[in-house]
Amino acid sequence: MRQFFGDKFKKIYLLFLLKFVKIYMRIDNELVEKKYSEGLDSILDLFAQLSIKIKILEDEGRKLKNAFSDLKPNRTCPECIVKQFSIDKLEEENKSLKSKLNYRQDKDYFGSSTPSSKKIFKGKSTIENIAKKGGAVKGHKGHGRRIISRSQADEIIPLDIGNICPDCGNKAQYKGERERFVIDIEPLELETKRRIYDVSEYYCSHCNKKISGRLPSVLPNNQYGNKLLVHCIEMHYLHRMTIGTIENIWDVPHGIMISNFHKVAQIFKPVAEQLVPYLKDSIVKQADETSWRIDGQNGYIWTFLSEQVIIFKVKKTRASIVPKEIFGTDNLKGYLVVDRYQGYNQIKILIQYCYEHLKREIFDLGKEFPDVKEVQSFVEDFAPLVIKAIKLRGDSVEDKEYYEKAKELKNEIQKVVNADAQNFGIQRIQNIFRDNETRLYHWVDDRRVPADNNASERALRGAAIARKISYGCGSEKGAQTREILMTILFTLRMYTKDIRLRLKTALDMYVANDKVNLFPILFPELK
Repeated sequence: MRQFFGDKFKKIYLLFLLKFVKIYMRIDNELVEKKYSEGLDSILDLFAQLSIKIKILEDEGRKLKNAFSDLKPNRTCPECIVKQFSIDKLEEENKSLKSKLNYRQDKDYFGSSTPSSKKIFKGKSTIENIAKKGGAVKGHKGHGRRIISRSQADEIIPLDIGNICPDCGNKAQYKGERERFVIDIEPLELETKRRIYDVSEYYCSHCNKKISGRLPSVLPNNQYGNKLLVHCIEMHYLHRMTIGTIENIWDVPHGIMISNFHKVAQIFKPVAEQLVPYLKDSIVKQADETSWRIDGQNGYIWTFLSEQVIIFKVKKTRASIVPKEIFGTDNLKGYLVVDRYQGYNQIKILIQYCYEHLKREIFDLGKEFPDVKEVQSFVEDFAPLVIKAIKLRGDSVEDKEYYEKAKELKNEIQKVVNADAQNFGIQRIQNIFRDNETRLYHWVDDRRVPADNNASERALRGAAIARKISYGCGSEKGAQTREILMTILFTLRMYTKDIRLRLKTALDMYVANDKVNLFPILFPELK
């Protein structure tokens, strides 16, 4: 009985497989009958082989489906698919070869704005420049030793060795005096002094508390004197010296130094805030920004400046909310000189776009099309006009002559801008001037307005160098400390050379009275 049901089950199973193979696999009937006559094992083997072929066909069908979906409707033939695959492969190979060529030719990946750290070879390191003799050109006025008068000297020291010759011992004849001008520094020893103060304490029964004298020139609960603190602050935030180097010089632990930076920044924070109105009231303002890391994340350091103040902000965003934080949302008088970054367009003020950036784009266009005569002719005609616009403000001419030259120069620029051009690169630059006419010619109507924002770029140069050696700020608090101290230091540099004296005087006044207004102490020039 068991044998009967076993044979019956096998026969039914074989019939099911044969039906599946015939209908779905479309296999020749003779091959199926042959496999059937050979038994169950042969049929299962055939089924396994066909399953593998099914998977292969499914994968190929999926690839073809993806290829068809990427093609246009009129490119669905098999030959078009093969051609499209060849085109994609050639485009990828072409892209790779271009990148290698750019690397070998030292192409500027960001045009004239390519950072020097991204350039394989510096532009001045050509064979011709290396072969040139160093020094200034012939006839150039030298900058040798500076001679000062006796009234300008800080100290006059007589030096007399006597009338006895140190070589032979005979008496020497007096021939008069000669002046020898020397510049030196004091003190010579740059080392920390470890002091112990024996502070007398008293008890006041009337006030019911202990009283004692405050340590001179030392912040409350601090181990390091104000003179040392301001020296470290100036070295790090103004002269871009690393904290590790300062630690080696002054033997101040890394963590304690940073903690003191934070403490001083909070003391000077109200002063930095009081500088903002002076910026807003200025007739000409400039702004710029560059990348800056904050706690390992991408951020930006901003600068806003006028002839009176320089304000820094370190933020994680490049949005217009940052300039709005400085300038507000009300209408402002004067002008704001910037590059063409759209974030500044939200400020309600007359905007002047920077010609220096436009000049770079013009020269980049000439480099991009070196063999196109139309482009080369455009660069030769237009670049000198842009350069003249940048330099015109610095010419030593009367205002009347300046405005005449500015108007004439504007007409020449507009003539080139409105000329017909075939090259798309020329048209792009022309459209910049056509579409932004209200933001490109304020220097024509007001001599106080520069045609470039080079001042703001120079203000950020120190931060760009510091970025390479410090990799930004390690925390949000560090970012706030940097923006406060850089604002104070860079603004102070506009008024005095002895920055440390101003800072130390302000901190000493704070030690004596922590409610004192430090603004007039740091910036007596700003009324």
